Formats: sequence, structure tokens, C-alpha cells
Amino acid sequence: MIQTVKGYTSPYLTRGQGWQPPYQPGEAARQGLNLPKPRNPGTAVRRIKVKSGEPLRGPRPVKGGTGIEYYRGWRWP
Repeated sequence: MIQTVKGYTSPYLTRGQGWQPPYQPGEAARQGLNLPKPRNPGTAVRRIKVKSGEPLRGPRPVKGGTGIEYYRGWRWP
């Protein structure tokens, strides 16, 4: 299940060490993940559960950011 902020959903994921979130919600998350402003000020970073066997692509560097990203699905968009 993807937890979302009202009006914002994303198939992109990130993680830190041991599958822990690498950022707290806020400016560091927005910059590291290159989240578009003002649509997402970095407050939409949430812990989610990924189902066993769910297809995930990645990791790869975030374009325009400093973090890494994964994508829910069989192919990168």
C-alpha cells in the first residue's frame, strides 16, 4: 500500500541502511529526492510497506538530486 499525501501519489521509492527511510520529511528529503516544489515540499516522504514479490526496479541515482531511487513496476518509465 502506498501512503500518500492528499493529491500526491508516486510509484518511486527510496531507502536507507537496512530498508530504513534515509530522510526525515522536510527540506533534506526534497533536495535529496529532487521533489518538485511547490507540489511536494518534502512532506510526502512516508514509510510504506512493499509486498513480497512486488516488482521493483533499482537502485539508481536520483536525477537532479543526491539520493537513490527505486520504481514500483517492471520497467522504468
